[in-house]
Amino acid sequence: MIKKYVNWLVDHPYRVIFIVTLITLFFAFQLHNLFMILDPKRILPQDHPFVQLNNQIEKTFGGSRVVVIGVSVKEGDIFNPVTLAKIKRITEAVKKVPGILEENVVSIADRKIKFINASAGGMDIRPMMSEVPATKEGLEELKKNLYSNDLYVKSLVSEDGKSAAIITDFRSGVLSPTGSGSKPGSTAGGNPWWNPDGTPDKKNLQPVSPGGEPGSGGIEGDPASKASERGGLQPASPVGGATQAPNKWWNGDKKGASSPTAKGGTTYDVLFGMVNRLIYGSSPWPIGGDNPYWTSDSTIYKKLHSIIDLEKDGNTEVYLGGLPVALSFLEADTNVMNGIVFPIAFVIIMGVLFLSFKSLQGMVIPILTALLSVVWALGLVGLLGIPLDPFTKTLTPLLIVAIAAGHSIQILKRYYEEYAVSQNHREAVRESTLKMAPIMLTAGLVASASFASLVTFHLKTFQAFGLLTAFGILSAVVLELSFIPAFRIMIKPGVKAARETPSSLDRVLASWGAAIPRQKFKILLAGVLFLVISLVGASQVRVNNSLKNQFFEKTELRQSDRAINQAFGGTSTFYILIDGKKADRLKDPGIMAGIEGLQRLLESIPGVGKTQSYVDYLKKMNRSIHGGDPVWEKIPESRQAAAEYLFLYSISGNPADFNRLVNYDYQQAVIWTFLKTDSTDLAERLIKEVEAYKPGHFDSDISVGVAGSSPVTVALNETMVKGKVQNILQVSGLTFVIASLVFRSLLGGLLVLIPVLLAVFINFGIMGFSGLTLGIGTATISAMSVGLGADYAIYFIFRLKEEFKKFSDIDPASKASERGGLHPALPVGGATQAPLESAISKTMSTAGKSILYVAFAISAGCATLIFPGYYLHAEGILVPLAMLTSSLGAISLIPALMAWLRPKFIFGPAKMM
Repeated sequence: MIKKYVNWLVDHPYRVIFIVTLITLFFAFQLHNLFMILDPKRILPQDHPFVQLNNQIEKTFGGSRVVVIGVSVKEGDIFNPVTLAKIKRITEAVKKVPGILEENVVSIADRKIKFINASAGGMDIRPMMSEVPATKEGLEELKKNLYSNDLYVKSLVSEDGKSAAIITDFRSGVLSPTGSGSKPGSTAGGNPWWNPDGTPDKKNLQPVSPGGEPGSGGIEGDPASKASERGGLQPASPVGGATQAPNKWWNGDKKGASSPTAKGGTTYDVLFGMVNRLIYGSSPWPIGGDNPYWTSDSTIYKKLHSIIDLEKDGNTEVYLGGLPVALSFLEADTNVMNGIVFPIAFVIIMGVLFLSFKSLQGMVIPILTALLSVVWALGLVGLLGIPLDPFTKTLTPLLIVAIAAGHSIQILKRYYEEYAVSQNHREAVRESTLKMAPIMLTAGLVASASFASLVTFHLKTFQAFGLLTAFGILSAVVLELSFIPAFRIMIKPGVKAARETPSSLDRVLASWGAAIPRQKFKILLAGVLFLVISLVGASQVRVNNSLKNQFFEKTELRQSDRAINQAFGGTSTFYILIDGKKADRLKDPGIMAGIEGLQRLLESIPGVGKTQSYVDYLKKMNRSIHGGDPVWEKIPESRQAAAEYLFLYSISGNPADFNRLVNYDYQQAVIWTFLKTDSTDLAERLIKEVEAYKPGHFDSDISVGVAGSSPVTVALNETMVKGKVQNILQVSGLTFVIASLVFRSLLGGLLVLIPVLLAVFINFGIMGFSGLTLGIGTATISAMSVGLGADYAIYFIFRLKEEFKKFSDIDPASKASERGGLHPALPVGGATQAPLESAISKTMSTAGKSILYVAFAISAGCATLIFPGYYLHAEGILVPLAMLTSSLGAISLIPALMAWLRPKFIFGPAKMM
């Protein structure tokens, strides 16, 4: 069948080129549908309890997109009219940024920050700074009032008085459908996978106002987004740019295009849902989550930056910190990757190709094949409506180009070998394609299956990356077995490259190959030693998805974050939800005592900067009622007293002041905890402390749960560790099965797997010894190592089988026995060893040389990832390392194992595919 196809291809090259052109044009037309969503929820495991609770807190209290603005002075302190005016202007300006949760904005200049003092009537409640003080006395009074309330120290003002904070929060933008929506409890299998909120018809979606009227830009059903008594919220409008979906069905197509989800979802949605139901029994993402309609993080950052830039001067520095800021830097670096680093990688790969072939043909044909592969892969993404994220947008095209260009080396090298023998252009194309087709199909199937196995990760980002890369590799294989031979037929052979004399590398590889049978046990012993050392290092690998720590220290993000953390409680959040299960339950003094005790426990742990709860305010009210006596700064003694204090506060204050801390009926409350680091080590300790604290301080019917940016990162870590082990087993199993079937030998599958797994463990070992952590940017390395490393092993074994058959025909004494298993007729040494040495030597100087060029091409391309300022720089180290170890394993361990074991599928009768 393969022979018939190759003969047809050689006889009809123009038809093949025409078909490839049509397919390419079709996929190229789909590129205009590409869009990117920078939504952290696409990364998070939505079925994890921490993530689900975080979503619940977000809908009631907000807090998922906190940005801390730090205003610092170099000389003096902030208590001067100029600096205070800056703080007030910034506070008012941020309330006009699209998507802001106004009731969660707090600063010393905000109306919600009150000074609670004793009065004849009980409590005197007034804004801390309604106007900027103009006199020295007014400034001193403001300073005294602020520092008399420890609620505000380290949260809104620094201890040294040189810095002030404006804490902002932005809505997630879950829009409510006006059409026929899915009911709660339905799965996301039929919904857009990046927005599993049960929205069936994006075309009919409209923002709704707090009052429920369509079109006014509010968000329905989100208490945190309702207008306060003193003014509404700024509506969140969709933002254009790279992160926004184009004006298609998912963004309200004005042409009236029908919504694919109205009929059960896009083709991808349906397939995605089927895959997840097969793997998990149901869709892994229940209803709930975000969509691309929110104000993008980059827009938030730009808007805030434009505000603070107006207030900077020679004595004033203003900093931004928080998750949206980190994500905006991530997006910016993604654009740098695609605009600068990718072209550089492209040029480097072209240089490697030219070095490999020393001809323009050898450079142009592989790079053109690689570009077509990227167009096909990204075109499929656009066709199926899959959103890109920074990980897939940055790494996948580069990886596909490197892999496709690298694999093209194999078939072109083989063409020049055949042409050097026959001096017949058409026959060389025919023979090279015929001999390489089974190898490339096998290698491509293993590599694509390895990446596709990432679909079993319970993380949408990995699923998209795996499927996109798998299709890109399959596209490359199709093009290498169609476009390359057809195009090769249509152009001249390029005789210069075919007639080149053996290089120094050829001679070194040939000598190394001839020596391997004699040195096999030393090589295998070295492999075992590497494995043992690597296992020691692998045991030290830590999982850490700290986004900020993945950026270089020199970046503005890290410098600003450090400045804010030094002055205030921190920019990372850790929330504790207390649920009393019924209204007014949280007015109980016993529950409030439990909350206060938990706050003090958390604040005693290094790394915790500040905690806040509604209990802090009630303690201040109790003190005010008792004439300001510090002795009474404690929890009210009865539920009735607490209710009375809150009633008195509502008369002169505003009940909405507490919206971010407790809900309106005092059934649920949140302890806001600010951390100075987003390290998961600290978050894991806090989670354990909260779990240990609950039993002795809260009744059994009181629910206490943790959420926030730090706990959801812990959830991500737990999912990744479980998924990583599962993925290694899956990829190894797939590789073993495919290789065993192709070689018709279980030993053949094992021989492919051994050097590949060694490469994986060496990678993990170096990560452990060097301190590189397992995170979003490094978790896919094992799939890459196995998928691409298996390619090298397969190429080598196929060629070794072919070469041994040739040399065995010359030396009949070395022909294989028919008895199966390991070959019994080839003792070590003696005359029968010559064919094996010759076969390994020849394989090393042909397939082995190509393997090194392929590994170098992929490594050189991916090494450019070292230069961006964010987490993919680790990939720039680990991918080349994986290619180095995999390729060296293929050309060292495999021939050594062959020389030792002498498997029948190599030394016996040739029974391939």
